[in-house]
Amino acid sequence: MPTRTLLIYSCRLALNVLCLTTAAAVTATTVSTASTASTASTASTVADSQPQAIKSINDSDVQQALSLIGQTRASAHYPCAECHGIDGNPGMTAKYNKQSPKLAGQSSSYLLRQMLAFKTGQRFTAEMAGILDAYDEAELAIIANYYAQQTVAENRPFSPELDTLKRSIPENQQWLARGKKLFTQGDRQQGIIACQLCHGGLSQRSLHVSPQLQGQYARYTRMSLHAYKNHTRTTDKHWGSPMQQLTQLLSEQDINALAAYLERPY
Repeated sequence: MPTRTLLIYSCRLALNVLCLTTAAAVTATTVSTASTASTASTASTVADSQPQAIKSINDSDVQQALSLIGQTRASAHYPCAECHGIDGNPGMTAKYNKQSPKLAGQSSSYLLRQMLAFKTGQRFTAEMAGILDAYDEAELAIIANYYAQQTVAENRPFSPELDTLKRSIPENQQWLARGKKLFTQGDRQQGIIACQLCHGGLSQRSLHVSPQLQGQYARYTRMSLHAYKNHTRTTDKHWGSPMQQLTQLLSEQDINALAAYLERPY
């Protein structure tokens, strides 16, 4: 079997596990890729084995969360809120090549799982090194649930001054068109499955495995896709490394296009 075909086949097998209940929600534009979820009804839910954040939040939890995200603990360089904002909507500037992600509105269990990955060393970035070492899981669950209940801020229309990856407004429009196709339909010729198959509203809320992407900053999305492609981010390995495999099929132009599409105002 050719290497490219084997890669696509392996990736689709991994996505069967991720997209257990997604097939029913996939629109007509992704019918061509629905076969990747054809065995969904017979698989068991992977979310059952994942750490779960608390289900509801009260005033006491809010106050505790605000205290936790405002603290700089012994092993940390700065508090959570300094980079991610009080409401989970950090600012954006072209002064830096890196960008802190939006956490607002993200699944609480997804946020908790990522924080635990940072804490245990399963996921690493220089910025997060040691930040969470002094927090226990109960505290991280409160932080995760707090940010999950915040409202993600709508982005401003694209401005060439706000991104370190420079392009014109007409060029950005072309990226938006390509990004929309990749996210909603995929690209059959390249073997790319539609992103919304796993990152649409149903899967991210029911399985709590795939993160919410809509509204995320383009610079952070590019950083994440590059990290998966370069195998420096491996937090998808428990599900067969679908992101590490899928990103091998994405060109640099595809990554730029997807990031631009996800950042657009809604």
